[in-house]
Amino acid sequence: MTVASMKQSSILQGVAPKGSVLQVVSTTKLDSSTTTSGTLSDISGLTLAITPATTSSKVMVFVSLAARNNTGGRDKIQLVRDSTSIATSTAGSDTNGSFTSATQQFGGTSTVLPISFNHLDSPSSSTEITYRLQFSTTAGTLVVGESDNGLYGQVSSITLMEVAG
Repeated sequence: MTVASMKQSSILQGVAPKGSVLQVVSTTKLDSSTTTSGTLSDISGLTLAITPATTSSKVMVFVSLAARNNTGGRDKIQLVRDSTSIATSTAGSDTNGSFTSATQQFGGTSTVLPISFNHLDSPSSSTEITYRLQFSTTAGTLVVGESDNGLYGQVSSITLMEVAG
């Protein structure tokens, strides 16, 4: 590449090509959160903010949860942007087709199952956006971030990646 063409490149002019990663933020949850409610509530420690550079930017959301329910209730996990649900799933019944969640019992003992999903969001904003995870259950106690025997925490995380649009 000649010097003249390098000066004209979008990277040198401060404009990233489409698909370029502009920033990454992440948080990890090391403790556990529980719910016995059928009403969605925030999972503590799994809220994260990002400020996109432009309104054309996309935000790739990566979620990894360790979850279990001691009675195998119908569990719901929801991803929310500010106050808008952008991905919701109930075990066995996806409503947005983004992911599915489930817990499983073996011999009357619940086991931790990983729930991982990615969601590409188009927020059309250049102001701060907050993403958060919520949960609810129809029966028993839904636990996010705890091992089978309750002694060792399981890591859960949310990562946001801004991608040039």
